[in-house]
Amino acid sequence: MSKVISLATYGLRSRGQRIAEFLRAFWEGPILFDLAEDFEGFLRDYIRGEISEAELWDGYRMLTGAQEAFVRASTMAVEPIIRALRGIRERAAQVHCYQSLSSVVESYKIAEKIVLLQFRSKVRGKVDVGEWRRVLLAEAKCAERFWSETLDAIVEKIKGYRLGAVLYDGDLGELKRGLEGKGIPLEVLPLGRYWRTPLDVLRAMMRRREVGDEEIELCVRRQMDYLNLVIRSEDLDEAHERWTEEMEASGSARSGARVDR
Repeated sequence: MSKVISLATYGLRSRGQRIAEFLRAFWEGPILFDLAEDFEGFLRDYIRGEISEAELWDGYRMLTGAQEAFVRASTMAVEPIIRALRGIRERAAQVHCYQSLSSVVESYKIAEKIVLLQFRSKVRGKVDVGEWRRVLLAEAKCAERFWSETLDAIVEKIKGYRLGAVLYDGDLGELKRGLEGKGIPLEVLPLGRYWRTPLDVLRAMMRRREVGDEEIELCVRRQMDYLNLVIRSEDLDEAHERWTEEMEASGSARSGARVDR
């Protein structure tokens, strides 16, 4: 029976570096990236040393149609991981991507709308609760629509192996339940504390229950505070560490925003 080790970067380069250290010694089975399946060939060519890093991400932009800023944000934490595998030619065949291209493209389109909403909220000082609700529900429905397909792809790519490593930044509890429902146990690799951003807390709330207008506005305003930290520091990892310190100092553990993984 196959078993999966889940690795969550949450978009932070520091966590990506810790995962890279783990994977250098991980020779058990396949490594699955939370990227479009069509990108798999580019990734393998890069690991074999057949294309440059610039060519790798040019291929990603070509496939997804994503803007440069979105590509940089979504791949920042992945870079240390693939660099750790670079040149280990025998590992290239064991590297896989498991998201459908359609889901990735649609997710980027929604992400652009969310960035625009954040900009409007920051500039105007007002939160358009109705628009936030509409966009986040569309995001949740998109994820739900492709969820079964995602699980099936993971199962297919680890078939025949005793152990596999899966990069996944979503709800790990949901992933665990989904894979175990298919008879595949999941173990989360501990990488230390992580505090979800206010926007991610809102996303999680909206997946589980009906969320009121006041809760949406509060989370969005707190997200603006978080973004102010990012803008002032000009470094996402540094800003997130400061956010973590503030959350722990304020005793916000009751909010359920902390993830000890």
